[in-house]
Amino acid sequence: MNNGGVICWFRHDLRLDDNAAWTRAVALAREHHTWLLPVVLTQALDLPLPWGPGPARGLRQQAWWHQARLALRTQLQALGSDLVAVPSVDALRQLALGVTAGHLVAEAIRAPYEQEQVKRLNYNAPWDWHSLWQSTLVAPKDLPFAPEEVPRVFTSFRQKLEAAGVRSSEAQPAPQGGLPPMPDLPKPAWPDVRVPPHDRRSSVQADRNSGEAGARAHWQALLDQGLPKLYLETRNQLSGANFSSQLSLDLATGALSARRAVSMLDDYEQHHGRSKSSYWIWFELMWRDHFRWLHWRYGATLYRARGLAEAAPRVSATPEDWQRWCQGETSAALVNAGMRELLHTGYLSNRMRQIVASFWVNEMGGDWRAGAAWFQSQLLDEDVYSNQGNWAYIAGVGSDPRGGRRFDPDKQAAQHDPQGRYQRMWLTP
Repeated sequence: MNNGGVICWFRHDLRLDDNAAWTRAVALAREHHTWLLPVVLTQALDLPLPWGPGPARGLRQQAWWHQARLALRTQLQALGSDLVAVPSVDALRQLALGVTAGHLVAEAIRAPYEQEQVKRLNYNAPWDWHSLWQSTLVAPKDLPFAPEEVPRVFTSFRQKLEAAGVRSSEAQPAPQGGLPPMPDLPKPAWPDVRVPPHDRRSSVQADRNSGEAGARAHWQALLDQGLPKLYLETRNQLSGANFSSQLSLDLATGALSARRAVSMLDDYEQHHGRSKSSYWIWFELMWRDHFRWLHWRYGATLYRARGLAEAAPRVSATPEDWQRWCQGETSAALVNAGMRELLHTGYLSNRMRQIVASFWVNEMGGDWRAGAAWFQSQLLDEDVYSNQGNWAYIAGVGSDPRGGRRFDPDKQAAQHDPQGRYQRMWLTP
């Protein structure tokens, strides 16, 4: 058994509550009477474009994730520990070798580029590697089927869970008591990330705080305001305050776990009753789970041009067309409005995400993987599982039994922006 120190690598789980990797790391350090070093990587992975390297990360996305990391650091410092920032997985490997780590602990991410990171980190390494799957609402042991046999179609997946009475695995509290000491080492300087001025048009409020405390406060406030009663009526709006839960912002960084979010929703329903609207919040969290389990089953296959389909969609758009789409300079005003909102705020409503994705794939003949790469580089709530799964779904190479979805931009504008308010907000100089 390895008795060296313990490094806990926080990935997309920037919290202490309901964090199996953190709990395991603390337990290992206590068991071996050794030090515990919390670490975070500041260099995000990029999805490559079909024709070259991926686009640069947006400043707003960088700032949102930076704030979540700083919030976690503040939590750890209050407990007598700290969070060390390193720029890359290669730097983490050198750090682990330098301090003679005996154990490295992190959440498991079953996406190909993230898995390649882990291979580089652990190549011929002297430490024990502990990888814990923890980002789904339902734990593997609680599924009514083996993860390798997850139904490809969401409806079948959901029905099997409901038939088995599976709603969520139990959220676990953070470890109690004092933390093991940190090793004696010079701490690398934290990067200086510029926070762009808030755009007053953004649906993400200026006072929204990244990090675990802010995440729980935001979700509790929406529950107290009765959002679950209204969600079905408001979820397809294009912009505004509290028309959606915006849980994705905190689930993506891991400042809030899906299990804790549902635990808080359960408390709300115990006092106010369940409704079709409150059910729909769970329903959409199950979509998030499904994309994760599809990665477990299919892995890198989801990143091929043809995805899970027999053939790849026909592509006619050029890299120049992609630039026009990214900048909101297409032939469709509603699409342009959405792409400019994304560019200026790092956020889009779910409805607008579907509309602009469909336009790139179906109207412009674009490679769906290029759209996925742009979203991943710009969205505050970038989530490799949901991003890849949703784009494959729209393109007809993922889990959609109908072979893809087309959203007619004129029909969508008439239905969701009949007065043109949203378009004027983003297209008026």
